[in-house]
Amino acid sequence: MADFSFPKDPYVVAQCFVPEQLTRARELNALTKTALAKKIDKTASAITQFESGVIQPDPKTLSRLSLALYVPVSFFARKPLGPRLTIDDAHFRSLRSVSQQSRRQALRIGELAYEIMSVLEEREGIELPHEKISQLKQSIFSTRDIESLATAVRRSWGLGDGPIPGLMSLLESKGINILPLANDCEGVDAFSFWYQNRPFIMLTMGKNASRAHFDAAHELGHLLMHEDALPADPDTEKQADQFASAFLLPKETFLAECPNRWSLDKFKALKKRWHVSIRAMVYRAHKLGRLSSASYRRAFTDLNRLYGKNEPNEWTLSRPTVLKQALDMVNDDLPLDEIAQILALRKGHLETILQPITGNRIL
Repeated sequence: MADFSFPKDPYVVAQCFVPEQLTRARELNALTKTALAKKIDKTASAITQFESGVIQPDPKTLSRLSLALYVPVSFFARKPLGPRLTIDDAHFRSLRSVSQQSRRQALRIGELAYEIMSVLEEREGIELPHEKISQLKQSIFSTRDIESLATAVRRSWGLGDGPIPGLMSLLESKGINILPLANDCEGVDAFSFWYQNRPFIMLTMGKNASRAHFDAAHELGHLLMHEDALPADPDTEKQADQFASAFLLPKETFLAECPNRWSLDKFKALKKRWHVSIRAMVYRAHKLGRLSSASYRRAFTDLNRLYGKNEPNEWTLSRPTVLKQALDMVNDDLPLDEIAQILALRKGHLETILQPITGNRIL
């Protein structure tokens, strides 16, 4: 079992300072080195030297860092429970529009979620679902490969060829850790990564249900197809979209129900059944040759004119529950303030980070 006791005295912490923890705390707060330096009356080069381990901050500086980054001084003496994730380890959607700070903040939240899971497993014996997707990973060379993989996943999971309304709970049951993203991870839409042999999907839950549904399937595609691929590569993003389409809308079944010309009413009915956006279904139908190019263009013209970026017939999005339920189970024996102490965090900070997972309830 990991050692979760850490010194709290700044003079002691200065002697066992872990440089990586300063980087993690800074990025968890979405701060640049320059911004942090201003908060503690230092230079950006000093922050660089602290984080690289060239020099160690003195006790007074550690206290200032603690206040500026909203972490106890003991946080800087704690060794992380896993390696530091880099941007190249994850597949981000809309990468160009997302700042480096927002991406790194989201990655640090993912690391922290892993550490919370580790504490629950080691301290309380909680058994989180084991991952059941690594055996399905496959190298992709063509669109046919993607269609075949989507079919193979459905067959392996016993899904048949119909709609998948409960996608979030399905993915969690396969050991994929789905974590809602906080609103302050500005611009981050969805991303996925493997960490310590665990698959993670992080999603913004404030969007409409059909978009979140498709994003989750898109990220599943990345986890299965792109473990070693370059992040933000246009080809891998296209492949993940193709996988999501094929996984959510199996070719034969979908074509049997899809009209051969654009009809808003018919596609609204299909959306209710398949839990996929009208735009995604129109795109799939066009790619499969069911809708002509003229129908395809007319569909998007009508949708943009009538609804803008929104769509009718949205449903209430089901939220991930596995980590929330695990926290609920141990709340009497391992309350949140104790988890915060174990991870050398302030309870209020941990509550803020966990709020998208636990909802508005304070543990």
